[in-house]
Formats: sequence, C-alpha cells, structure tokens
Amino acid sequence: MGNRRIVKPYLETLRNTARENASCGSWLSDGPTMLCRVESPEFIRVTAHTGTVRPINASAISKTLAAYADPDFIREWIAARPLRAYTANTIVDEAALFEEYRKIREQGYCVSDAEFSDDSIGIGAPVRGKNGQVWAAISVGAPKFRMPEEKLREYIKLVMETAAQVSEL
Repeated sequence: MGNRRIVKPYLETLRNTARENASCGSWLSDGPTMLCRVESPEFIRVTAHTGTVRPINASAISKTLAAYADPDFIREWIAARPLRAYTANTIVDEAALFEEYRKIREQGYCVSDAEFSDDSIGIGAPVRGKNGQVWAAISVGAPKFRMPEEKLREYIKLVMETAAQVSEL
C-alpha cells in the first residue's frame, strides 16, 4: 500500500504527459500483479484493474519483471503454468521468450505489441531498489491506433525516465 501511494504521483505525471494509462506492477505470490494504475483521460482506452495478474509472456509489466527475475525461477514458473497464446504475437516458445527477456535487459525497456490483445500496446521499464534489484515495473498502455512509431519512441523515453525517478526514491 505504501509503495502505491509513493508511486501514484509519478504515474499521474506520466499519464498527464502521455495521455495514456500509466501503471505500476510488482511480482506478488500469484505472479506479476498490477499494483497501481491511473486511467487515460481519453474516451477510448485499454482497460485493466489493479490486482490483476498478467502472464509473463504477454504484458509490458510482466515481461519486464520476468526479464529481471532469476531464470531458474522463471523456468519453474513456466513448468507449472505453460505459456499460452493470447494473440498471434504472443511468444509461446520458451527459448524465444528467454531471448526476449535478454533483449529487454539489454535495452532497459519492454514493448508488448499486440501480445495480450490485438488492439493494444504497452511499454514497460524496471524500477530498482537501492540494492539494484528490480522490485517493480512502470508501464504505459494504449490502443495501437494511437501509438505510431514516433510516439512509441517518445513514450519509451518517458517510461524509462519515470522508472528511473521512482528508482531514486
């Protein structure tokens, strides 16, 4: 609860700049869970609810969190919960998913493009604690029709900046 209260003003600033949903999630016992969310002021927006657990292969927050988790833990997670395709873009091959996680770590952000829903796109970036460990992820989610390439590049920068600011708290 305390983390939500601390993070919410940063999400509100991100939402106000991007005019899209801004969220923060963390890995809880049930999996990657959306802890805090502020809705886009736009009439058409991607819906989701706090407390929602998202799959580790089809969400900007979840893929970001899984990318920085212990690989053996993720392999055990997948063994207990086989990967499911939500769209044609969902990665369901374990080796390909681990390659995606490597790419996320290398670039410092995640793009989930039509992986959970054909009509949505999300951008995620890791939030680190004082020890450098990733404890949360910040994301922006939007309908695909409002995310052309130039806006995507701008929002990647915004999400990474917001995650870095929250990491400094």
